[in-house]
Amino acid sequence: MRSGQQRALLFVPLFAALVILSPLLAEDRRFHPDEAFFMTFARDAAVMGDWWLSGPLDKPPLTVYANALLLTLIGMDTLPDGVLTLDAHQGEFVGRLAAFFSGLIVVALSVRLTLDHTAQPLAAIGAGVTLSALPLFQLYSASAFMDMPMIALAFGALLAARRGQGGWSGLLLGLAVCAKPQAVFFAPLVLWYVVCAPERWTCLMRWGVGLSSALLALGLWDALRAGQSVILLGMANNDSFQLAASVDVLLARLQAWLPITPHMPHVPLLTWALIAVSGLCSRPTRPLSVWLLSYGLGHLLIFEVLYERYLLPLVVVGVVSAWAAAAVCWRGHAKHATPHKTASRLASLLVLTALGGGLMLANSYPLHKLEDYRCNSQIDRLAADLNALPVATVIYDHWLGWLLNYYMGPWHNKRIVYYPSPEVLIAGIRSLNEYGPRYVLIPTDAATHYGLSSDWSTDWATWLSALENAFYVEELGSYGAIRVFRVYPN
Repeated sequence: MRSGQQRALLFVPLFAALVILSPLLAEDRRFHPDEAFFMTFARDAAVMGDWWLSGPLDKPPLTVYANALLLTLIGMDTLPDGVLTLDAHQGEFVGRLAAFFSGLIVVALSVRLTLDHTAQPLAAIGAGVTLSALPLFQLYSASAFMDMPMIALAFGALLAARRGQGGWSGLLLGLAVCAKPQAVFFAPLVLWYVVCAPERWTCLMRWGVGLSSALLALGLWDALRAGQSVILLGMANNDSFQLAASVDVLLARLQAWLPITPHMPHVPLLTWALIAVSGLCSRPTRPLSVWLLSYGLGHLLIFEVLYERYLLPLVVVGVVSAWAAAAVCWRGHAKHATPHKTASRLASLLVLTALGGGLMLANSYPLHKLEDYRCNSQIDRLAADLNALPVATVIYDHWLGWLLNYYMGPWHNKRIVYYPSPEVLIAGIRSLNEYGPRYVLIPTDAATHYGLSSDWSTDWATWLSALENAFYVEELGSYGAIRVFRVYPN
């Protein structure tokens, strides 16, 4: 490899860092509710010393611990009386650093994997630059979600497997599961390269030992932790497996991914199908292409609920597969061309054209249009006003508990109460024999601003009507989409 090509390869992670830096430093992005939920556990560990992560945690703890350690190192403030605290905006920045650095690692590993598949530096550079410029990749590389650390560890496992390092591959895949359980979908791809290693059985045995070590550590931590099992709670909360039994159901699930395509034209399923077909024409990239088809079709056939971030593994592996397939298909002299090679080259050219053209169109759309990142910019003012209320004030909240628990800070002294339905809320208000003020928070556009499901957001008028029929209700003000009401029990 020439020295100029080596320098160009080193430039790719730097380019990725510069591209991701802008959304990372954006000041108008509040946390998504899921980000706020998991960052609250990290904050409580760093501020209060709750390193067992007490509460209804339903995801493995690796990313939470990483965020807690980052908060301990660079995020904490000390009050005049010596008590530790965390500024909400400081926590937003620090909470996104783990994903930021994980994104850079994913770019570097994508470059390395493409180079290993093709021995073509230009293809590796193209894969790294393309991946860095994708809006979906930028968004989750500047977030507090667990997806990017999971992908970084899974890609590390994939690279180790390709090099015959079975023990490291198994350990890294196990750690990826400890970051987010979705990493299990990478297991067949990683296992394929383990089986193809020169010393197959030795590599496979070491892979099993490494994987078992990480998973046993997770199980031991879960068993020693007080309260409900994280693993069992995660299985209960994420039970969305349901086989598509009809074409209508399949089309409905397909539409769950299609709404983001106006903002990301490079992610239509047709493009990824072309990538997979192009890769099938190339033996070195065939495992990647088979995995792409299996992952995409498997989610459409089995998963009842599909989130945009489920596309991230498809995007990362797809970019590597596209550039690797194109490099392999175009390698060689024209005199050795065959109809098979010609077809695969045309497919590769079409794929790269679709990626490039879609990339230019996609970057004309703001990132906040994806994954409901239009969270209310006035959540800070709401939290400050609620904190100013008297001690032990009752705040009835059905929608915003995850956000409030984070933005009201670690030491707030209010009673935030959740009720599952208007009828249970009314009964709870009547059963509380107190005369202090009660407040109800109702977001009138929850799906748009907070990423909540439609069945929680469309019935806000039902909640308000039920309260007004049962009590005297006074509206005190609004904070963007959030309306605050005071309830006067009869």
